[in-house]
Amino acid sequence: MPVKARTIVIDPGHSGENEGAFGVARIHEKYLTLQIALLLADRLRALMPDVEVVLTRYRDESLSLSERIEVANRLHADLFLSLHFNNSLNPDAIGFESFWAGDYWAADMVKAGVEITDEERVAREQAGMGAERMAYCFNRAMRHRFEVLDRGVKTGDYTVLTRARVPAVVLEMAFLSHASEGLSAVMPEYQSRLVQALSVAVVNYVRGM
Repeated sequence: MPVKARTIVIDPGHSGENEGAFGVARIHEKYLTLQIALLLADRLRALMPDVEVVLTRYRDESLSLSERIEVANRLHADLFLSLHFNNSLNPDAIGFESFWAGDYWAADMVKAGVEITDEERVAREQAGMGAERMAYCFNRAMRHRFEVLDRGVKTGDYTVLTRARVPAVVLEMAFLSHASEGLSAVMPEYQSRLVQALSVAVVNYVRGM
């Protein structure tokens, strides 16, 4: 089903002292996620000029996980994308994967002592349906552009997902710890393909494809 998209929030994962993965290219994840987010924002604005594209950060500044998702909740965003690169002690780990909240949001609310109203449950379940669909759009777009392992669509107990009242996904785009993938991630041509995959995924999500 098509989505009447008005606002999309892009979250460049990590920042400040939380620098994220440090891979074979000797660069911290927080810089790469911001670079991809800025490129993606420009691409989406060109493809969908009627949609407002907002970043949770535009530079390297400390930002908590709850502050990140609150940007999307406050704007009643139609989509929240948290961009990340992966890391592993296994040097052979490679590929991409995506996450949505599943039922973890309910456990998060129970733990916080917050009552789950019928209205809240309906809102969260609707957001979850959108998030899961966006995750599959991402994986499909990545498969068409990168001949690496599709690690699947998974549920994740992440704050930016469990506290989201909008469709929200965490996207792990590549392993910085992998000898070739980690080096490729800093190359302009590779980043361009990533942005192309991400933008196609978003457009397909909005179009209900």
